[in-house]
Amino acid sequence: MQTSARVVLVAHVRALLAARLHVATKAAVKLLSSRVAVRRVNVIQNRIDSDFTL
Repeated sequence: MQTSARVVLVAHVRALLAARLHVATKAAVKLLSSRVAVRRVNVIQNRIDSDFTL
């Protein structure tokens, strides 16, 4: 009985860890894409600024 209870507990812990990893991965991807977007906006803004200074 203890062995099957342990198997259930281990499966539960693995499911929780997998869910946390999934959430963390989604957050990291969202953060990375927003950083890329900010850099692109900065590059475009710098080009516009340099066009006006000429």
